Amino acid sequence: MSPCIIIILDVLILKHMLVIVQEDKRLCLVGWIVNGEIHKFILGSDDLNNSHQLVERLFNSIFESKYSNYTFYVHNLSKFDSIFIIDSLSRYNYDIKSVIKDDNCYSSLNISSKVSKLKIKNFR
Repeated sequence: MSPCIIIILDVLILKHMLVIVQEDKRLCLVGWIVNGEIHKFILGSDDLNNSHQLVERLFNSIFESKYSNYTFYVHNLSKFDSIFIIDSLSRYNYDIKSVIKDDNCYSSLNISSKVSKLKIKNFR
């Protein structure tokens, strides 16, 4: 059992003003924070050209950290954050298992890479 440390993960969405459809939404910033350490990734910087690359870089940074076996809490996981996370990570070598509540919303995701496992839970 991991020690009690709260780790928050969040994604922010950039939406085109004229067309409001799911395909026009993309992530502009993803990040996580623990003990004052801020890990953020911004669309357009460091060769991050799309939402999928942002999410992959985010989870790579988590899996490479000493916090990879901790539980992360995600604001709004049960809504759109889970859609971006699952869609992006399914394109790479991650195994994703989800727990869905009675209202068909995600309550948690268990994400595994080749070397580590991670649990993320809804913070809302």
